[in-house]
Amino acid sequence: MKEVVSLKVTRSVIRKIKYTALRRSNGFTMIEMMINLSIIIMIMSLLPLIYMNIYQLSGKSTDHFDVNNAMFQRDLYEELSNADYVEIVNNQLWIYTEDDIIQYLYHKQRIIRKLNQEGYIIMLEGVKNAYFEIRDNAVFLSIERFNKHTITYQII
Repeated sequence: MKEVVSLKVTRSVIRKIKYTALRRSNGFTMIEMMINLSIIIMIMSLLPLIYMNIYQLSGKSTDHFDVNNAMFQRDLYEELSNADYVEIVNNQLWIYTEDDIIQYLYHKQRIIRKLNQEGYIIMLEGVKNAYFEIRDNAVFLSIERFNKHTITYQII
C-alpha cells in the first residue's frame, strides 16, 4: 500500500514539475537576462582589441618596400663593384662588364634590370620616380615613393 501511495505522490510531483517548467518556458527570468547581458558585454569589449591586432598585422605584412629596397641596393652594389665601365644615358644606368651589358632603368612605377638588352627583371616596385646620377666617381640613386618624400642613396 505504501508503494502505491508513494507512486501516486511521485506522479503528482512530476506533473507539477512538468506543469511549472512548461508554464515558464515563454519568457526569461531576470537572472537569465543578466547572465546573457554580461556575456554579450564581455564579447563586445573584446572585439575592438581583436580588430586592432588584425589591422596592425595586415599593415605590416603588405609593405615590404624597405626589405626589397635593401636587396635591390645590395645587388646593384655587387654589379657596380664588378663593372669595367659605368655610364648614365637618358636616366638609364648602363653597367659594362667583361661579358655582359647590364641596364637599370625606371619603367612604369618600377625599377627594372635588363641583361644584354633582352627581357627584364623587376628589381623594385612601388616607385613614383627614380633618378640615376654619377657625381665624384660615385653612383647615386634617388627614389621617390608614392605619398612619401624622395630619398637619395649612394650606391658606390
